[in-house]
Amino acid sequence: MKILSVNDPAFAKYGQIVKNVDFTGLVEAMKTTPVPEGVVYEPSVKELEALPVMQVLTHVFYGEMPIQIGYCNGHNSRLNALEYHRSSEINVMATDAILMLGLRQDVEADYTYDPQRWKPSWYLRGLP
Repeated sequence: MKILSVNDPAFAKYGQIVKNVDFTGLVEAMKTTPVPEGVVYEPSVKELEALPVMQVLTHVFYGEMPIQIGYCNGHNSRLNALEYHRSSEINVMATDAILMLGLRQDVEADYTYDPQRWKPSWYLRGLP
């Protein structure tokens, strides 16, 4: 598997890096969340949603529509689930991570996705 930085120009067709929002407070708050040996997913966390970045994201990116801030933490050793979104999602990495992205047009009519299409995957460095 080829792994590239999200700063590589080839990333542009999959998304963009959000540069006009300060995520420092969110990343600091994430340092207090559990990081189990397995994986835990919390789609909505009141403490994270109370941070100032919640209002910025709601106003600037989502046109006042309701949003959630949560987390997915842990140490994953398998590729055993996929997410599919019909709208934009902002991923903030508190630590280094590998993000595997695909294009909507590559999803088959039966909602399957061939993992061979993940060329490349994207390396995201957590904020310092």
